[in-house]
Amino acid sequence: MTALATDFRREEPLSERTLDTLRHAVRTAGADADVVVVSLHSHARRKDPRTPPEFLVRTCRDVVDSGAHVVVVHGPHVMRPIEFYRGGLICYGLGSLVLRPDDAAQPAEAYTTRGLRPGDGQGLTEHRLRELAASGEDCTALVVEVTVEDGTARRVELHPALLDTDPRSPSVGLPAPVAPAGMAAAKSTLGMLGAELTDLPRGILAALGRISASSRG
Repeated sequence: MTALATDFRREEPLSERTLDTLRHAVRTAGADADVVVVSLHSHARRKDPRTPPEFLVRTCRDVVDSGAHVVVVHGPHVMRPIEFYRGGLICYGLGSLVLRPDDAAQPAEAYTTRGLRPGDGQGLTEHRLRELAASGEDCTALVVEVTVEDGTARRVELHPALLDTDPRSPSVGLPAPVAPAGMAAAKSTLGMLGAELTDLPRGILAALGRISASSRG
C-alpha cells in the first residue's frame, strides 16, 4: 500500500488532506493484514538532527492511532528515539543502514558538484561518506526486531551496526554488526541522546548496544 503526500511543508503540521490519505492507507492495509508496518520518508529535522520535529512526532502517532503497529521513519542519517506509543512502536530514525550511491543511477550534478567525473561511483561513495562525517551525521545504524502480540507491540530488540567506511572494501557502505572493540564509541554516540529525549513519553529507548525493552501498556 502506497500513499503519496499532496503537499510539502517544513516544520508545519501536514494538511488534513494528506493525513486523511495516510489514515486511509493504514486502515486499508489493516483490513488485509495481521500486522501493519508504515514506512515514512522525511528529511525534516530540528537544529539537532537527532531530535525529530514536533510535526513528525504528531504524524507518526496519528498513524498509530489509525491502526499501524510499527512506524519507521527513514531519511535522516542519524539515530533518533524509539517510542512505545499506545500499543505501537515508532522508530523516528534508525541511522544509516545502507549507503551505496554507486549502486543507483545518479544525475550528472551529483558528480560534478563534488568535482567528480560523471559515472565515478566509487568516488561518489567515498565523497558521500566524508560528507556524513563532516556534517555530524554518522554511519551507525540499528536493526530492530519487534514482537507484536494481540495487535500490540510488546517487545523490541535493537542490534547495532556500523557501515563499512573503507573505500577499498567490497562491502563499503554496507552494515555489519558492531564489534566489541567499537561498542564503547557506539554507546557514547547514542548516550548523548538520553538527555535530549526526556520530553518524550515513557518507552523511549536511547541506548546503543544490543538491548531489549518491553511495553508496559
